[in-house]
Amino acid sequence: MAITISDFDTRQLGKLFGGSDVLLNTILQIFPDFLFCLDENGNLLNFREKDGIHAFSQTEYRFGESFLNTLPDEIAGVFREALKQTQILGRFEIPEYELITDGIRQWYSAKLLQAPDASTVIIIQNITLQKQKTDGIRQQQKLMEFLKESARQLTREMDSQTIGQQCVDSLIDQFGIILAWIGWINIEGQLDELGYATTKNSKMIGANVKPEIDKIDYLRNNKFLILDDKYSDGRLLLTKAYFPLMINNKMVGILSLVTENQGFFSPEMIDLLQAICSLTGSSIQNSHLYEDSRRQLSQMQTLRTIDQAILSNLDFHTMASIILSEAAKHIHADAIALLVLDPKSKMLNFVDGYGFRYDTFKYSHLKIGESFSGKVAQERRTIYVENLQDDPQNFSRASRFSEEGFMMYLGTPLIAHSEVRGVLEIFQRREFQPKKDWLTVLETLANQIAIAIDNSLLVKYLKDTNLELNSAYHSTIEGLSRALELRDRETQGHTLRVARMTDELALRMGLPTESLDQVHQGALLHDIGKMGIPDSILLKPSALSAEEWDIMKQHPIYAYKLLSQVENLKSAMDIPLYHHEKWDGTGYPYGLKGEQIPLAARLFSVVDVYDALTSNRPYRAAWSKEEAINYIQSQIGIYFDPTVVPVFTQLKTLASSSMVRS
Repeated sequence: MAITISDFDTRQLGKLFGGSDVLLNTILQIFPDFLFCLDENGNLLNFREKDGIHAFSQTEYRFGESFLNTLPDEIAGVFREALKQTQILGRFEIPEYELITDGIRQWYSAKLLQAPDASTVIIIQNITLQKQKTDGIRQQQKLMEFLKESARQLTREMDSQTIGQQCVDSLIDQFGIILAWIGWINIEGQLDELGYATTKNSKMIGANVKPEIDKIDYLRNNKFLILDDKYSDGRLLLTKAYFPLMINNKMVGILSLVTENQGFFSPEMIDLLQAICSLTGSSIQNSHLYEDSRRQLSQMQTLRTIDQAILSNLDFHTMASIILSEAAKHIHADAIALLVLDPKSKMLNFVDGYGFRYDTFKYSHLKIGESFSGKVAQERRTIYVENLQDDPQNFSRASRFSEEGFMMYLGTPLIAHSEVRGVLEIFQRREFQPKKDWLTVLETLANQIAIAIDNSLLVKYLKDTNLELNSAYHSTIEGLSRALELRDRETQGHTLRVARMTDELALRMGLPTESLDQVHQGALLHDIGKMGIPDSILLKPSALSAEEWDIMKQHPIYAYKLLSQVENLKSAMDIPLYHHEKWDGTGYPYGLKGEQIPLAARLFSVVDVYDALTSNRPYRAAWSKEEAINYIQSQIGIYFDPTVVPVFTQLKTLASSSMVRS
């Protein structure tokens, strides 16, 4: 027969507790949900359920029927084993079991007690609320532990790609998400992928979950977006969720997640994911700041190296090699070619390259408008070719170009002072999309290279101009000396001879290289002061009177007055002004003595006397070289510097020996 709650007989419990009504009432208050009494065979003797709550189902319980037969299949086995253990041990506990009743998930715990007459009392408590609270605490603890570990791992990483990948990997491993994707909004406003992960057996491996434009726009003003994908019958297929990565109220990235678990995105989980997004966003932002700092430092070092190369005295090809290698490393280019525009021929000539496997462009000479580089120079704009396979003709003349394996080309003009100086060509052997910051760096490098070319052209122009000026300058000086010789025919050829001998003697005496040119000029102009001497004295065939000698001795002073007016000739003054001074102080015009006389003048005086003695004059025949040398040696310490004569003598002896051998 059917029984009700009011029929429950407490005598069975009384047997367990020695007939104590107080203890029995206490037990009933502690376990008010469900009580079942079974005989020694497991048949139901009595039961009690809390009003409106059913322990197992809506089935009516009947005295004398097996208790196990009234249980749902999923827990019947649990209680069967529990009854066996109770018969052995006298008591047994089922800490927790789960049961879905009327579509509602519930959790229970049970205690089984055996009376002296072998009957059994089952006390069941609904622990759903406690379970939910405990699970909530555990879940919260798990989430906090995950957040703590994520913070620890993320803050020690400085690479944005590593941070992004680590974030999605952790979400996949810890929470049963089947797909996770994270992206960062770059400087151009586009999403760059930082991390992607799926479970090994997921059907969504390779699926694109990068959010569309409408979702990106939505997330700029909302905290998250959760979308359910369902089957046609309404059953849940997948849940997709999108969370913005926010920094200072600005969206800087997006986290996309996919799960098959219904109700996965609980308020607690959403809070956790938002915390993860905040932490990950900050970590990525910090990594970008670190990467930007390193990139800027690298750029500064590159520009400094280029500046040093520009300011150095290196030849242009060596300087270009340094610049290209530094530029290639900084912009991560596989190969770079530098073509410089010849201002005269208007041809683009290959100067140097970096990263080429072969001499692909070594002998390249292109007209303006020819090939990509010619168009870059002509149109003064950057030309970018994403796939060189689409336009193979432009490099058909370059030897072994196809073997280089280039895919991408970018050519940019090198402009300085509004003039095209050349073209810088970038080649990549892989797919490459130049971004704004990359192009900015390239522009900076191109400006530096343009300056280098401009400086090189300027230096070359100055050198060429200087050579032309020096040539004209020396020609002018030689012209002056020849004009003087035309006036004084007996000294014809004397000036060039003494200039050459003085050059040789100066080298032997170890004069600094930078002063040799001044010595040469002084030798050429040594008698320039005679232009101020009247012809009656300068060309007089007989001996000069005392008054005439006084006038003649003024020609070094005249030389000084003439040459001191010319800035470039002031440094060549020593020989014209002092070449008639003597070692013992008896010379003119100032009577200088010993080392008071400039060394250049001391050298020249020996050479001048030697050439005069070995040359024919109207009033005497030329001396032999030996006679001239003997006379000069006899004047050591009187007329000539004792340290100069031996060197001069050795020089003339070697010259004579060389002539004899030849």
